[in-house]
Amino acid sequence: FLSWNPGTRVRVFSELEVGQALTVDGDGLGTRNAEFDLERLYLDYDAADRFTLRFGKFLTPVGHWNQIHAAPLVWTTSRPLVTERIFSRQSTGIMAYGTLPLRDDSLDYVAYADDTSDLDPNSEGTKEVAAGIPRTEKFQNAFGFRAVYHGLEDSIRFGLSYSSFRLHGFDERKHLFGADAIWSHDGFELSSELALRVSEEGDEAAEWGGFVQGVAPIVGRLYGVARGEWFHGQHAPGTATIATAGLAYRPISPVVFKVEYRTGTNNDALAPDGWLASMAILF
Repeated sequence: FLSWNPGTRVRVFSELEVGQALTVDGDGLGTRNAEFDLERLYLDYDAADRFTLRFGKFLTPVGHWNQIHAAPLVWTTSRPLVTERIFSRQSTGIMAYGTLPLRDDSLDYVAYADDTSDLDPNSEGTKEVAAGIPRTEKFQNAFGFRAVYHGLEDSIRFGLSYSSFRLHGFDERKHLFGADAIWSHDGFELSSELALRVSEEGDEAAEWGGFVQGVAPIVGRLYGVARGEWFHGQHAPGTATIATAGLAYRPISPVVFKVEYRTGTNNDALAPDGWLASMAILF
């Protein structure tokens, strides 16, 4: 993470990542899969008290998971399919956002326009995650909005998202509708996201999915995590249903150790059964 805040109305932030820097497999130890990724690079301008403009590459404001997806900030090693399969995780363009007071509560708002084809033409377009099943990595262009209500001293949040976009590797314009919610209290957390993506002309199949996840403290800084999710993809056979159960241990706030087991039906191509584990540090 690199940032610059000169104490004026302007702030600059960037997030750079090297993925799979070192891998171990049947061919031994190597760096052949290493890849550099510019996750975020943007400039914020505080135009007014409740109105900020953002220019550059930023996380697409769809649902809550995509906004906090960094490994130390989420409870599981795996990511729900609905949070990454049906839209581009990053947008390049302009965003307007702010927070409006509602008596004791508040309402966040975001509106954005993306023109990745012209502003970030060299970013990766589509990856094949399984035989014949692509995953879109970028928009061609997009616009949308998101609103999030914060209530009960921010212990509960409800969000609604809408996006209209063209995706690299697909013919028709897409429309995405999403809803999400989080409740948290004394270490307990319950969260959910739902999303539906349809094609403008109806010739390409709709994709939809969702998840419900619960977190509960067990002892000290050890937490139990359980998640159920479902996903119906355009290219995958049938509707995948996935159950995930695991543990997360946070010895200190920036560090988390995670282990989980995942199993399901019609999930072999996108999220196969098995154990997953990770350690993450926020610095």
